[in-house]
Amino acid sequence: MARKASSTSARSHTTRRVTSRKAAPRRTATASRRSSRLQPSKFPSNSSLDALYASLLKYPNVEGCYVGRKSRGNRLTNELAIVCCVRKKGTEGLTAGQCIPKRLRWPRTRRESFDLVTDVREIGASELQQLPAVVGPGDELRPSPVNGAATIGVAMRHPTLGRVVTTAGHALMGEAAGTMVFDASTPPVRIGNVGAEGSFSAVPLKAVRMPVADYALLRPVAEPRNLFQDRFNLSGLRLARPEDEGTPLFALTRRRPEATVLRGAAGTFTMGGIQMRGLLLTDPVTVPGDSGCCLVDSAFRVWGLLVGLQFIDGKPMSIFASADFVLSLETAEFG
Repeated sequence: MARKASSTSARSHTTRRVTSRKAAPRRTATASRRSSRLQPSKFPSNSSLDALYASLLKYPNVEGCYVGRKSRGNRLTNELAIVCCVRKKGTEGLTAGQCIPKRLRWPRTRRESFDLVTDVREIGASELQQLPAVVGPGDELRPSPVNGAATIGVAMRHPTLGRVVTTAGHALMGEAAGTMVFDASTPPVRIGNVGAEGSFSAVPLKAVRMPVADYALLRPVAEPRNLFQDRFNLSGLRLARPEDEGTPLFALTRRRPEATVLRGAAGTFTMGGIQMRGLLLTDPVTVPGDSGCCLVDSAFRVWGLLVGLQFIDGKPMSIFASADFVLSLETAEFG
């Protein structure tokens, strides 16, 4: 009998707990319509949004619309709203009928409709963000009667020559030493754009071969920019130090970025008949035609510009001159 009473007590306790629970309030269509927070299930279809936008774009000053979070003061709330973009905020010069309503009625079905809150933000200028092909690191200097094949190194802002790009000096002056300035009668050269697979003409301005640098300056008809393959932005210059030995680097060649490692700095070698100094040595990753290409680290900082290849103990090493020296010699700015 005690066991039976216990069972009854348990059932009775269960019954009391269920009956004491409060019933959830019913959501009416009116309450839903008054709710200012949009639910995904209660969001207008594309056709309904188009109709709402069409009505809003008829208001003076409205330039565009989108769905976003409503702002109150300087903070965004969790409410979704139809955001109206206007040329200028305010109601000055507008009649009551020309002001954007605070809420829009959206008919969900024949029997139900909901209110959507609106917000107003000021619109600025717009631009299409296509990027025209540019000339920059890794692009190819194509061979011609004026020059041999080489690679574009960096773009710079020259104090007297304007926006120019660099390549190897020996591509235009062979093994001659010194400085060669080209006049207007010099035929233009061709630069192949690796990123866009097009080509542009460029005017040779100057070529230099001296102990600390081997470079030439070209003015292309396309915009010079420090974008490798028209996508990857070079961030600046880096002056190598002897303690940087072992640093992973990349040679930005015409083909692709070639991974390499710094094996020496402050080197002195005879390159093309000139005793050069301040040279960087890396594992061999370059081939003929890569002369002038830049050497960068993982942060896309430029360490050097390729001069050529040097064999040491029977093994080849890629040799780069410091890019910092080139800009210092020309009193130019990177970019």
